Amino acid sequence: MRFIYTFVFQLINYRKMKHPKSKICLILIFIAIFSLLFLIDCQKKKDSGIYVKPTEQKLDSVVLWFSDYKNYNDKDFLSKFYTHFNQRLVAQQWESAAQLLHWTGYNLVLNNQTDSLLIQTSIDFIDKHFNDISNKSKSGIYHNIGELFYYQANFKSAAFYLEEAIKIPPTDYYTLINILDSYKTVSYLYTDLVKYNKALEAVSKPLR
Repeated sequence: MRFIYTFVFQLINYRKMKHPKSKICLILIFIAIFSLLFLIDCQKKKDSGIYVKPTEQKLDSVVLWFSDYKNYNDKDFLSKFYTHFNQRLVAQQWESAAQLLHWTGYNLVLNNQTDSLLIQTSIDFIDKHFNDISNKSKSGIYHNIGELFYYQANFKSAAFYLEEAIKIPPTDYYTLINILDSYKTVSYLYTDLVKYNKALEAVSKPLR
């Protein structure tokens, strides 16, 4: 893996390669290679810990509805979310509210959408209830905030919240996936900022 990193790094910094699109293509190839290597590495692990996807994720029917990316087309999608979300807050069902917030935000991410009110709602909730929710929900909410800021081209805020997701200990499969997704978006972010060395560093860190 060190060989691949060094090889691609040298290509990107090769003095004859002056066109930014060429560098971006190489970075995307690099990301694809390392993603494949990571998946292969996970398959080789014999333990049944965080590297093995659970047979099913236990979500209630409301959260399942908001997790379905096709339901984002419902014109009342976000208003319905706030109705259910506020009900869970009143009932002090913090983890349940966190799951709903996470999957609603992730639905926007899947649809390449963003929403400033949902971003602020997510920030306010996790700031207040950080100690009341699971690592899976923490990393998922932080990841979504970062992605939604990224879609607004607010790269500074995006980087901050993606790094917050990366700091969460990977205690289960879904937390691990949220962390890896955050590394991936950080690499895209630095590519957009033409900071190719940092992009390579971000995408290679999970494999060290």
